Amino acid sequence: FTRNEFQVIQLIPVFFTPQIFLSGVFLPVDGMPEYLQVVSRAMPLRYAVEGLRKMMLSGSGLTDVTLELAVLVTVAVLALGLAGTTVRRA
Repeated sequence: FTRNEFQVIQLIPVFFTPQIFLSGVFLPVDGMPEYLQVVSRAMPLRYAVEGLRKMMLSGSGLTDVTLELAVLVTVAVLALGLAGTTVRRA
């Protein structure tokens, strides 16, 4: 959706700043208002944070974080698919 790499760099904070604050990195998601929790469920960084917390704090393995991994893989595949269809070919 951008014309050059510089515009991509300018859009990165637009996508990542809300994810950082709503993912549970700084504040627990359970302590947020309900409407922010709903928004947080749509952000992939939340699932990465939850998966890492499960693995580090409770000693869970990869089989215990399959939901989080599935969400992250799905988002990655969708992003690559969208990028592949929107890239301009020379």
